[in-house]
Amino acid sequence: MKKGDMVMFMDDKDVNYSKWFFGQIGELEKDPRRGDDGKMHVAVKWLRPVKYFSKYSSKSHFSADKFRVICGNR
Repeated sequence: MKKGDMVMFMDDKDVNYSKWFFGQIGELEKDPRRGDDGKMHVAVKWLRPVKYFSKYSSKSHFSADKFRVICGNR
């Protein structure tokens, strides 16, 4: 994964976020970075804002393992 890649949220078992984000597509805003938890994390700008509770989210930060690259940045 790298900045500019198109990714899809694929973690269907995440009880906190899959209800809203599963299958959503976004673009990585930055290269993945290692977080305090030791995992790689990404910043994603959604192609379409995602309804999350009663608001819409245009950007999110998640661990990289929740995503699959669907189109690499060329």
